[in-house]
Amino acid sequence: MFEGINWQAVLIATPLFSLTLGWLISLSRKDSNVKKLLALRIFEFLVALIALVETFYNRGIEVTFFKATLFNLVNVDFGLRGDELSSIVLAVITLLSLCIFRYSIRYLDGDSKRFEFYRNFQMTVFFVVFLTLSNNLLMFFAAWLGTSYGLHQLLLYYKTRPQAVLAARKKFWVSRFGDLCLLLGIVLTYVRFGTFNFGELFEIAQNEQVLQSATSHGGFFLIGLLFVIGAMTKSAQFPFHFWLPETMETPTPVSALMHAGIINAGGYLIIRLAPILTHATVAHAILTVVGGVTAVFGALAMMTQTDIKRNLAYSTISQLGFMMIQCGLGLYTLALFHIIAHGFYKAHAFLSTGTILEEVKAPQRKLSNVGLAISYAFATLLVFTGLNVHSDSVGLSSTLWIYFGILALAITQVIGSRTEFYSGIAKNFLGCSAYLLAGFGIYAAFEYFGVTSLSGVMPTRVDIDGVWISSVVVVFSLFTLGIYFAKRMQNLSEPGGRRLWMFFWNGGYIPQISTRYFN
Repeated sequence: MFEGINWQAVLIATPLFSLTLGWLISLSRKDSNVKKLLALRIFEFLVALIALVETFYNRGIEVTFFKATLFNLVNVDFGLRGDELSSIVLAVITLLSLCIFRYSIRYLDGDSKRFEFYRNFQMTVFFVVFLTLSNNLLMFFAAWLGTSYGLHQLLLYYKTRPQAVLAARKKFWVSRFGDLCLLLGIVLTYVRFGTFNFGELFEIAQNEQVLQSATSHGGFFLIGLLFVIGAMTKSAQFPFHFWLPETMETPTPVSALMHAGIINAGGYLIIRLAPILTHATVAHAILTVVGGVTAVFGALAMMTQTDIKRNLAYSTISQLGFMMIQCGLGLYTLALFHIIAHGFYKAHAFLSTGTILEEVKAPQRKLSNVGLAISYAFATLLVFTGLNVHSDSVGLSSTLWIYFGILALAITQVIGSRTEFYSGIAKNFLGCSAYLLAGFGIYAAFEYFGVTSLSGVMPTRVDIDGVWISSVVVVFSLFTLGIYFAKRMQNLSEPGGRRLWMFFWNGGYIPQISTRYFN
């Protein structure tokens, strides 16, 4: 018992102990304890930075605390895995939780239930960190359940508000369906590969002979599909998205934690299991198409929302759809970069909603036909350049071109719709170009170091075949349809535009239909 305990093991386990200590401190409702809790958040972030440096210097830290035999059949090594992937995500989680917790102190000042929030906040972050550092699928699943429980408690902060209870109830049942799929996927994974341990699964993925033997008996498609459904439910992908826009009765720090961190767990699941799931090509194709539907649907619904939280919720749904597309295409490094960037953006968005309201009030122009043509041209560049490069040379150049296409597509939308652009074309063009080059440069550096540093825990490619190419064509068609709908919705003088607007304003009517069953 407690094998291999050293300073590295203590280092990687320290954030979990610190969060546990913070939870115990928050049981006492003394105002003086708030500063102690904030100090613990700072301490956790500093430890995570040290663990990040140590991980990349020594190529990962893994420790086994104890071994157990379950039901006299299954041997499991329980411990923590601080590899390159988990250490990056750990640093992001601790920094975001520090910022959100600091904001919550001022936000909940004078609230009689604020210590209940502090307890549930730390419990939820504990399970998120536990999920990130788990070294096997059973621990991962336990943390997955704990994260759902913690979020459920946070969503019920105002238990007397019917809308808050309804949203939490919808989230509860969607999560239980996802939990069941994930559990079945874990059981089938053990049956096929004979282990729950991530390290051993990654070794199997690198051994072509063992992998072919494990996948030749069938059922591998089902494993991939079950994990994909689990990720879809956790990350609010269509049609499991309907609960997220309704979580408006929860405090802003809860929304920030949910949208910036917890909601990304589905993407982390796919990236974590990428060495195995990359061989489930059909499951990747399903993930790509579902991500495409979600990205387009979320973006169109976001255009119609007047409530700031619902607007940001549909923004999250759309962005996570893009992340799933990246996972489905095997662009795992790009998906990880998207998770990090989206986490910081969405935390800032919720913690500065006053500024966002001012931006929304800024005058807008309808996207011109020229702007539409430019956007469509860049969408074409995004797809076909990525296809050609990905088919010929795998890795760095493929993801860079696709990321460049995404940035260029976003810039053309800004150029085509902002009123102030027309008052200073040269200035705004240079500004947009600067943003484009800066974003491209940051990702290029991340991709360069990511491909070399994360190669042991994350494959740099997915198998290319007809299924992969067909799913890309479907996504391209969805983007084209989305641009067409967006153009139609800008003209509310015609009946078709009004009908589309009402359809997406109601969230496709799925929230209203679901209320009949969960209310």
